[in-house]
Amino acid sequence: MFPCLFSPTVEVRGQGRTGRPAYGGKAALLAAAALGSILSPLAAVAQPAPAPASAVQAPPDPNAWWTNGEPRPEEAVDPLGPRRWSKRDAQVRRGFTNGVDASLYRLWGLQPLQSLALRRSEAVYELWFRPTDSTRQAVIRVIMRADGEAFVQARAGRGCCSPEIARRVDINAQLTAQERRSLLRLREDPTWSQPRNVVVSEGEGVVSSVCVDGASYDLTLLDDRRAVHLRRSCDPSEIGSAASVIQAIVGAARGRDARFDAVFAEQPLARYAQSYAQLLEVGGRIRATSEDTPNTPPPPPPEFADERQEAEQAILAADRAFAARASAGTAAEAFREFMDAEDGLVFRIGGEPLEGAEAIHRYFGAQAPETGKLLWEPVQAWASEAGDFGASWGRSSFVPNGAAAPTRAHRYVTVWRRDADGKWKGLVEVGIAADDLLARQPSSVVSPAAVAPAPATVPPSRPAGAR
Repeated sequence: MFPCLFSPTVEVRGQGRTGRPAYGGKAALLAAAALGSILSPLAAVAQPAPAPASAVQAPPDPNAWWTNGEPRPEEAVDPLGPRRWSKRDAQVRRGFTNGVDASLYRLWGLQPLQSLALRRSEAVYELWFRPTDSTRQAVIRVIMRADGEAFVQARAGRGCCSPEIARRVDINAQLTAQERRSLLRLREDPTWSQPRNVVVSEGEGVVSSVCVDGASYDLTLLDDRRAVHLRRSCDPSEIGSAASVIQAIVGAARGRDARFDAVFAEQPLARYAQSYAQLLEVGGRIRATSEDTPNTPPPPPPEFADERQEAEQAILAADRAFAARASAGTAAEAFREFMDAEDGLVFRIGGEPLEGAEAIHRYFGAQAPETGKLLWEPVQAWASEAGDFGASWGRSSFVPNGAAAPTRAHRYVTVWRRDADGKWKGLVEVGIAADDLLARQPSSVVSPAAVAPAPATVPPSRPAGAR
């Protein structure tokens, strides 16, 4: 609108005696003054207003910056949560690798496969896709949890030319019941029994293709029994030998983001499967390469009695420490310390269960003086096969202040879970009235003046249905 406003100088032209343009004089001064009156308010508008003092952010507290209080990620981002490896994990994956470094997983925003801890009946399926004619890459991970839930984590991006993954697309989703059912038997697919690295044999010789225009697939299966890695690349029949697994894993991620779907749009997986079927029809096959590194064979079912017994003794020790804390201090303090801070539940008569250590602490009187002592002693404990879950039961009693004997007795069950730091925390506490104990021998009742109950034991055999 005002082109002259953006000129570095202002010219006001007159006519000199020589007929050439002349500059200056009253006309120049008047024009400059008029122009200044126009520019002044515009310049004021153009100048950014100074930021208020409250808007200036102070630098972060250097001490708070390095605290360990990280927020818990959403379940779909980290479906297995903070777990500890069991002896089973260590045995199944001894010497196993799928060629992907832990730092590369983190670059793609995934928990490293090397750190995932699996429980009985759980499984992880993973696929890495790398076309030879593009910098695009993709990784898909499907997690089947023991509680019946399943999740898919998928990433796509450009793995080239910059320190980070460019144009990264992230998918983190919980699978529907129908999607999960379609993947339940994937671990039983015969593909997983194939050699890790293969070549195509057409009957009269081996075809070693040079990969110019194709793709490579790295497939991994982890469960509580075995760790398997397969690599299939370039040759349609070679890729087709694993097409059933590839289609199932890719199908779990498709339809959630069009950008991700575009990565696989030109992959003719059905044609690969057909090519492999035709190879078999003419007597061909795939066979292990001469330099193939076999997958670790499934180990025989390991005996975890020692690990389980260690966990059962640890549960008994935690329960005794729990009781000692209540006896030396207060029940409120003991429950806040030994019940899980978020997931702990205490069932009570005539009301909903109390949830969380703080709510339980308030229910037991917080800092108020106790009217008596709640005493208990564990009798028996069980632990899961993985050694991270278990239960204990025992006898408890309530002794009012000034009384010499208990007035109420209970039997209780506590469910325990080992947290990421290796500490046992109570998940569920349930008690039932057992006043029949008051009429029995003193050794049946927990009391300051009573004879202590028999030493706690671990069960000689596991109860039916226990894991």
